[in-house]
Amino acid sequence: MIPLNQPPVTTENRIIRGDPAARRFGLVLFGTLALITIGAGLGIGLGNLAHY
Repeated sequence: MIPLNQPPVTTENRIIRGDPAARRFGLVLFGTLALITIGAGLGIGLGNLAHY
């Protein structure tokens, strides 16, 4: 049972939403990590195929 004397849990991300530089940094960071991950996966896959 949920106690009634506690305020509801709210996620406050006004800081990230209000800062376009932080958003751009996050998008660039995750985009770069995604490209590195895809590149590593392709490299491993093609490297394995080269042995057959």
